Amino acid sequence: MTEDLFEQYYAEKLWETIPSIYRHEDGLAEKPGVLRAVVQVLAKQAAILRRSQDSLWYDQFIDLCNEWAVPYIGELLATRLLSAKNKRGRRIDVAKTIYYRRRKVTPRVLEELIFDISGWEGKMIEQFQKLVRARHGLDADPETLAGRYSGTLPGGWADLRNRHTGELTNGPFEEYFHTPDVRRHRGLNGRYAIPKLAFYLYRLQVYEAIGVTPFPFGDGLRYTFDPSGRDIPLFSQSRRSEDWDKWRSAAEAELPAPIPCRLLGNAEYLITESAVQRLIALPASLSPAAAAALRKLVNLNFKNESSLTNIILSFPAAVSAEILNPVVLLPLFAFTLTDECGKSILLPDAQTLLSNPLDETSIVVGFDMPANSVITAENISAASLEPWPTILNRDLLIDAERGRFMFDTAPVAGQEIFIAYHYGFSGNTGAGTYERPWISDIIPDIIKGGEAH
Repeated sequence: MTEDLFEQYYAEKLWETIPSIYRHEDGLAEKPGVLRAVVQVLAKQAAILRRSQDSLWYDQFIDLCNEWAVPYIGELLATRLLSAKNKRGRRIDVAKTIYYRRRKVTPRVLEELIFDISGWEGKMIEQFQKLVRARHGLDADPETLAGRYSGTLPGGWADLRNRHTGELTNGPFEEYFHTPDVRRHRGLNGRYAIPKLAFYLYRLQVYEAIGVTPFPFGDGLRYTFDPSGRDIPLFSQSRRSEDWDKWRSAAEAELPAPIPCRLLGNAEYLITESAVQRLIALPASLSPAAAAALRKLVNLNFKNESSLTNIILSFPAAVSAEILNPVVLLPLFAFTLTDECGKSILLPDAQTLLSNPLDETSIVVGFDMPANSVITAENISAASLEPWPTILNRDLLIDAERGRFMFDTAPVAGQEIFIAYHYGFSGNTGAGTYERPWISDIIPDIIKGGEAH
């Protein structure tokens, strides 16, 4: 709180109203300063009254008012107040009462309530969407969905050979479907039924680490993100908008949680005419035959790099060799990567600036010298670095589950590595990158003469 100096102001003002003879005698009395002390008491009460008067205007607004005014504003709106122990949730609940009523009984409001009341990020799922139905004889034969992590068949037929879908089980993004469970809800029992709503909470806080020196393993290729050399999971950051009208349900890569290798490697590609035109404009321009072949794929979505490269391999040999050349293939990956996939959300693209590397991405690796450069998504691949591989298919491999990364080629002399990432912890305890304003408050000011005051 900024010091308003009201006590000093009123003390001097009251002191000046007292005749000078009494002020003089107060300094010569057997117990000097008694009159001044009385004035100080009166000045303190005058300062309290002045602050109360000044705050009357602010007490009309829920975001500025004192705590005592929150129930009164809530009463005006006929709000059912939360517990007084949850001061933050109570204030937000009153502030957004009208907002909630305009959008009542919608998944949007229910999901927003998770953060507004608890302060944690969360995801709400309507469980009726996860219920399976018996297939009819006239139904088409089930086929594997071309989904994001794909493996579950329509109607809930599970591909048990796909371990990626198994990782999502019992979470908000699981692909499996369930038979209705009408039992009373206890633990995992009774979760999947028509009237049920499931709330998934992400209780860990995410902290950013920028400009950290990675821990080297001595060969110039292998590093850990943590400067102490520990294996720690990297976290994705929350992307909740402060603007209520821009709210949308978060994707998996937009929630504060450990990043699995599956999510970091989730790359989807959409060939567009603009992407073909950008490839033609490159210094290594596409031939007309290669451009014509890529135009056959316009508006087709590919769920991973393998499916896209397999299609390219089906072209005539000369055309496929030209497109699969790294000087063309890597820009193709960069221009066609969709915005919704995990790799696009978590890693920087060619447009990312170094000024705020974590504004749009969760993981950044680059070099300081001789010129600032960020290794972008098309040059990065997700991998398990336990054990460390001997052959790399990209300039950089990242193991987000262990917090490791590995270069294909060691940095040259004079190049300093800089990294930026997020890690998770339960709160502002111990060593960490969270702000500590109370420390700056107790540091004495340094004046030119070298003396502190």
